[in-house]
Amino acid sequence: SGEVQTANIGFTDGDNALTISDGGSVSFAAGVTLAGTTPTLTIGDAGAEDTKVVFDGNAQDFYIGLDDSADDLIIGLGSTVGTTPAISIDENVQATFAGDLTATSSTTNKPVVTIKNTNADATAPQLAFNKDSASPADNDELGRIYMYGDDDAGNSTEGVLIRGIMTDVSNGSEDTTLEFFTQKAGSQTSTLALVSGTCGIGTTSPDTMLHINGAANSEQVIITGNGNSGRGLSIQTAASG
Repeated sequence: SGEVQTANIGFTDGDNALTISDGGSVSFAAGVTLAGTTPTLTIGDAGAEDTKVVFDGNAQDFYIGLDDSADDLIIGLGSTVGTTPAISIDENVQATFAGDLTATSSTTNKPVVTIKNTNADATAPQLAFNKDSASPADNDELGRIYMYGDDDAGNSTEGVLIRGIMTDVSNGSEDTTLEFFTQKAGSQTSTLALVSGTCGIGTTSPDTMLHINGAANSEQVIITGNGNSGRGLSIQTAASG
């Protein structure tokens, strides 16, 4: 007759522990514990539909859900699967992060990020920076690595910067630069540049295999030895061995 029906499981004092509505929804008055050797909670019936767990917050909801059409497990913002995803895991167990990733610890020598490969072959694990531009241009940056620390006034200071640059994007004749910056007297200074097979110290435009550019009237190269050991500079041609 259209009347809403509910079933309650409760206590003799009138408090309900569990309520089942005629729409099939189940409400618990307190926490739920799954006990046993292999406790399992299954959401879904193997059908072609999305499933989710929604965390109903006061100001903001979050969800963990299965996007069945994409076969992705998603953690996101809101209550609808696929809305504002933060982390997506696909069927190949590849995880994609939609925003920044921060690891924080107050313990000495922590946090540590480890990339480990246990396959018994000669290949190694990889850290990949991918600048996937729809309109690539000369001098596009490929990636940056920053190292920050506080100065004695408590200011966060960019102490070291390593950046990669695609200086020429012409197909078949690409050129790149890997540049290292350090702080010198409070200013960020380009210290070492590996430029298309050449090396520049104090210059980002080396003219030879090794190009050193220093201050005027200063020593450009100093070679020292320890104790009684000798010091020297040997310059050889290919024919001299």
